[in-house]
Amino acid sequence: MDEIEQTLLLENEGKWSDLLEPKMRSALIIGIGLATFQQLTGINTVIYYAPTILEFAGLQTATITIFATVGIGVVNVLLTVVSILLIDRVGRRPLLLVGITGMILSLGIMGLVFNMPNLTCSRGILAVTCLMLYVGSFAISLGPIFWLMIAEIYPLKIREGP
Repeated sequence: MDEIEQTLLLENEGKWSDLLEPKMRSALIIGIGLATFQQLTGINTVIYYAPTILEFAGLQTATITIFATVGIGVVNVLLTVVSILLIDRVGRRPLLLVGITGMILSLGIMGLVFNMPNLTCSRGILAVTCLMLYVGSFAISLGPIFWLMIAEIYPLKIREGP
């Protein structure tokens, strides 16, 4: 803590133009790339449209789709907490790799489920499972790790801001 305070005393206050310096270019590109990738995963759309997706999958009543959506939200919260507890023990990269792989597989399986007409009776259960796996994979990887890494890649001078 003393080292951080001494560093803050020695450094001048950061400016927006500091982000454009050549030594900060790679951190800026990584930061923008992480933010872009996190948003391109479509997590907000999946969570927002979860009841509609589940309805298309064959869950017939609004009550069932709402309960399934609540279950997806619970998975999101619980696995975010698990990620926070594991992040320093397991590491950022392994959690990111496992999470992104889980997201890709779950969406791939869900695409197959929706394209197989003979799965009408179990389509709803498979869709809920795939959505939970997708959201859970996001919750252990890009969800919390993005916010941690974005804070870690910039020096204190830049994080402090103008």
